Amino acid sequence: MLPTSRQALCPFQWASFRVFETRLSARNIVLALAEGQAQHLLDLLGLGRAHVSDVMEPVGQAPALRPGFTVRELLQELLASPSRAALVMDGSRIRGLATVADALWAFDQQLSHTLDVWDRLASRPGRPALHGQAIPSDADLSHALNALAAPESNVRHLVAMEPGTSNVVGVVSPEHVVSRNSGPVAVPSCAPQIKVERRHKSREAERVVKKEETDEHPAASSIKTEVKVELEEVKCEEPAPKKRAVMRKNRMERELESDARTQAVTLGDIVARRETATVTVSYTLSDAVDALVSTERTAAVVLDDGRVQGVLTENDVLAALVEGTPWKCQIGEWLMGSYARLPGFMVPALTLPATASIADAAAEMTSLAEDGIGFTCHHMLVHAKEEGESLRILSALDIARGIIDTIATRAIVGEGSPSADSVIAASEITVEQAMKDRTGVSTCKLRDSLQKAFETMHDARQNCTLIVSGGPSSVDEALDGDLPVCKVEEQEELTEEDEQWQQEHGAVLGVITSADALRAFSEHLRGNTTTVAGWLRGLNTQEHKTAAQRSIGCSTTLAEAALVMSECDLHHLLVIDDDGDVIGVLSALDIVCALGASYRYDLTSPRFV
Repeated sequence: MLPTSRQALCPFQWASFRVFETRLSARNIVLALAEGQAQHLLDLLGLGRAHVSDVMEPVGQAPALRPGFTVRELLQELLASPSRAALVMDGSRIRGLATVADALWAFDQQLSHTLDVWDRLASRPGRPALHGQAIPSDADLSHALNALAAPESNVRHLVAMEPGTSNVVGVVSPEHVVSRNSGPVAVPSCAPQIKVERRHKSREAERVVKKEETDEHPAASSIKTEVKVELEEVKCEEPAPKKRAVMRKNRMERELESDARTQAVTLGDIVARRETATVTVSYTLSDAVDALVSTERTAAVVLDDGRVQGVLTENDVLAALVEGTPWKCQIGEWLMGSYARLPGFMVPALTLPATASIADAAAEMTSLAEDGIGFTCHHMLVHAKEEGESLRILSALDIARGIIDTIATRAIVGEGSPSADSVIAASEITVEQAMKDRTGVSTCKLRDSLQKAFETMHDARQNCTLIVSGGPSSVDEALDGDLPVCKVEEQEELTEEDEQWQQEHGAVLGVITSADALRAFSEHLRGNTTTVAGWLRGLNTQEHKTAAQRSIGCSTTLAEAALVMSECDLHHLLVIDDDGDVIGVLSALDIVCALGASYRYDLTSPRFV
């Protein structure tokens, strides 16, 4: 007799915890599945007796490319495929499997977007041979999970072979395994309990260490000490009924007064509310950034004779600032380079219809963020509602606003589509569950150069870096004495232990974000002669929110977080615990990824239970 979901979950809470702690992706789920308890989780997902043939994508339905394809064609095919893979077929002969890893290697090698690349990709170092990815189609699905999640393997896709032959009959990947389960599975709320308990135990241990230490900060050995959680002692209780995200009446009324729609919220509705910034290919980067700053947008559509040639985003500007690109570089030239986040050939793949739901857009952005191909994951394009109108930009913050609209619409209508159900369910997730943990966010100090802060943020591929205490404890203190605004002080090199301690425990005094990069570029400031403190001193609280102005409690729901972001036009919030300490950062993209994962996986992951 197969165990029920509650009976099956408790023996492998650690696997659940692994998924909960990291950003959710299909591979995370498969790693958890293959971590010694694959069969139990397969039973939970209703796939206990499944074979590879039950979840694979048949050859006739799988994306395919002919030898001679270009990098541009490869990217378009990968972005259109949920599994991010395409068979390379010469007639009926299958020559290989092209994946995201191939696209990343092509960009690293700066291969031309318009030339045949298959011969180069087929011989790239470390590329697995087709036979090394093979598995019989009649094999147990648990065998495929173990092969996909093997620590020594970098294979993310398998090709299913007809038993006893070398004929390829399908492709199987983590996405296929997860999407095969179409219905929600009830699981108890163990993972959040484990995570919170782990943090509380960690703090208690830290307080004990601090009491015993006489130094200025804990020793390196105490920092590296792991606080173990005895999972066997954590009892899985019956899942309590979820509380709906509740807004104060005056806020809800303000949202309903502005738009009392009784229909489903679509992308067309969202993008129609704000004008989309536009520039032409003849604009310089400096002109384009001025347009973004004046319109308070984070991206602009690039046009040439009325035709869309790409999109310039805040991440393009950050890259241009760090790379020392001339202020007068033309947009058309920038879009042809390797740092462009949304060049023209990516426009079709990143454009959604006006009738699509915000859950559809969130799922697409989530896939882009997980894949890490290097293109934009904060912005997409949407067809305008009226035929013939130009494309409009949809940002992650726009989707967060759409969550509020969906909640307001549901309050009127009382029912909605499955995508709206996913929005409501995701809105009830807590900030702590969706945030990036503080240890995973880049940091800088008040006396660092602004250029160093931008470089740190760019290298970490993040749009926010925390300003931690490292000497002065305020902006004013950092500017006192012999440190003028225009001079960067040489600092003593800190030990690795000191750096780690400051990053994980130092007081957070504020943030530097990609919005600062836009403003700095607009002012023609590279940041090499300006300190972080000097930069902040020159901005008022309307231009740059303080740490207190952008803080939110860890137990707050994503619905409330989205409302704060929407009202204050903020893309990043500092997450604080009950003691007022910063424990993480929540971005608009984090909210989008929570919704995207909720929509794709029907909340079956312990991360969202």
